[in-house]
Order: sequence, then C-alpha cells, then structure tokens
Amino acid sequence: MAKWSLRNDRRYFVKSFLQMLVIFTLFFLFFTTATVKWNNVNANYVPCAIVVIGAFATTIVLGSSYMFYSMDGKHDMQTLLMLPASNLEKYLVRYATWILLLPLYLVAFFAADLLQYVVNTLVGHEGAMFVTQYIAGIDWGDLLGTKANGYTGRVVFDYLMVGLWLHSLYAIGATFFRLRKHNGILTSVVLILALFLTVGIFGWPTVNCTWWNNHEFFNQLFLVLSVFNFWLSYRLFCRRQLIGKFINW
Repeated sequence: MAKWSLRNDRRYFVKSFLQMLVIFTLFFLFFTTATVKWNNVNANYVPCAIVVIGAFATTIVLGSSYMFYSMDGKHDMQTLLMLPASNLEKYLVRYATWILLLPLYLVAFFAADLLQYVVNTLVGHEGAMFVTQYIAGIDWGDLLGTKANGYTGRVVFDYLMVGLWLHSLYAIGATFFRLRKHNGILTSVVLILALFLTVGIFGWPTVNCTWWNNHEFFNQLFLVLSVFNFWLSYRLFCRRQLIGKFINW
C-alpha cells in the first residue's frame, strides 16, 4: 500500500515541493531585498517568519484533508479500493500524505533561505541574515503576551489541543465530502459558519472567557472529540464508494 501510494503520488510531491520552493523564494527576496525598505533592516524578516510559520501551521492543521489531493480521477480511486490491503492500512497511508510533505517543505524553506542570504550578501545589504536565524530568536512568551505572567506553556498547550481538534475535523471533511481537492475549503466554510453562529449567540467575550477559565476541561474535551472525529473519519472512509454524489454518506 505504501509503495503504491509513493509511486502514485510522486508527481504530486515533486509539484508541491517546487511550488513551496518558488513561494518561499519569491517572498523572501521581495521582503529582504531593496524592493521594500523599512527603517529596521531586520524587520524585513518579520513577514518572512510569519509566512513560514503560517505555512507549516496550516499544513499541520489542514494536513488531514490532503488524503486524496494527489489522486487523479476515478481510476486512482478504483485502484485504491481494489488494493489487497485492509481499510485501516489504506486509511493510515492516505492520511500520512501530509506528514511526507513536511520534510519536503522544510527542504524548500532551507533552500529558499540560503538563496535569499546569498543574494542579500552579494548585493551588500546590511543586516543580511537567515530567516531560520530570525525564527530561532523569537521569544514566544513575548509574542503571545504571556511572558510576564508565566502562562506561555499553558497557552501553547491550549493552542495545540485546539489545533489537534481542528485537524481531526478536517479528517472528517476529507472522507465526508467527495470533492478530493476542495474538501478542505468546504470544511473551512462549515467551521467559519459554526464559529460565527456560536459568537453570534453567546458573544466573543463569553466564549473566550469560558475557554480561558476552563481550559483544562476543554483540553480534555478536545482530546476526546479528536479521537471520536478520527474514528468517524475512518468509518466514512470505509463506506466510500467509487460512484457517489456530493457527500460520502
């Protein structure tokens, strides 16, 4: 199963790597060269760090929705259903697609970072540095505004649990919606509408305070819901048919 997926997804992985390499390179060069001048030279690396952290965070949270991105038409789906492997093996291998993308994105990031450093050094820009170096020097406690009260670890863990819960919801979307390359968008639309509805009913201050004051309960709840969501996603995967309508139900 793994061999078939790697062979079948080879072009998808190469395309994803090249796309991320081009995006990182163009973004880094635009903000770190003379195209944009800010008072503080190092401040040019702020948007670069933001786009890198955002790209990896997005890949991790939405990664479970990438299960079928690389599959081309009904032929690949038919082959997947006919492979001599259990449904659990098929599900785990398809789920692992996003995990294989992370090292490719990391290589693309390092290559783009090295290129921007070489270009900035050759043109004689003062303060030329690696984006990696800038990210490594970020004070997360100061960034999150929790350095003074010592809540950094707690806030990071809370965000991780929320991220895990969202990740599991995108896993449901990947097996619920039949649109292979747009299930992540559809899931995001549903989540945004649910968030607006919740905030509209209870108000953002109430929702935020409730989550902050009862974070331990919500962390446990998110963990339980995440396990349930992955189970439901697997069950939907097992029910998937070659011919179907808009949703897989």
